[in-house]
Amino acid sequence: MGDVIGLVPDERPISPNQLTEELNNVGFSNSSLKGLSLGHQRFPPFLRAILLLFDYPFRNLWPLKFLCSYIAWYCEKPKN
Repeated sequence: MGDVIGLVPDERPISPNQLTEELNNVGFSNSSLKGLSLGHQRFPPFLRAILLLFDYPFRNLWPLKFLCSYIAWYCEKPKN
C-alpha cells in the first residue's frame, strides 16, 4: 500500500518473494513463508479468534498465504 499515513516518506511495499530473496542473499537459509491471519486488525477480537480456528489450512496454501494480513518468515541464521 505504500506510505498510507504520510509519515514515512520512503515507505513502500515489497513483494514477499523479494523479501525472501533478500533474506537468502544476506545468508539466511531454509527460509519459509507462512500466513499468520486472514482476519484484518480491525475485526473485533472475538471474530478474529473464530476465524483463526477455521482459516488455518488456508493460511499455508499457495497463493492464499499471500492474502493474509500478516506474514512471517521462518529461517535459520547465518553461522559465523
